Amino acid sequence: MLDHSAMLMKPERKAWEKFYSKQLNPWRGKKEILDFLKFVERGSLILDAGSGTGKSSLVYSNDFQIIMLDFSMNSLKNSNVKGEKVLGDVRKIPFKDNSFDAIIA
Repeated sequence: MLDHSAMLMKPERKAWEKFYSKQLNPWRGKKEILDFLKFVERGSLILDAGSGTGKSSLVYSNDFQIIMLDFSMNSLKNSNVKGEKVLGDVRKIPFKDNSFDAIIA
């Protein structure tokens, strides 16, 4: 797992760690994501920005290459998604421009 945690603001990180440790993150938007992904070629590289535990990524991880980006170590550790997990902040994405075919946030 790549660690870009030095970029994170400590109060925000602490709040999110507490949030995800209690698993209070109900996922909404499944239909919208699946509708969007109809226009993305299978096998494409997708960034799940602010992925949390990857609930949305699980839905499409068999059809696409997934990179999860989140600033909660707990959420990334508790993910069952196949693919790379990056600890970092969506406000300072640690990838070069045009690295992905699509981004889900």
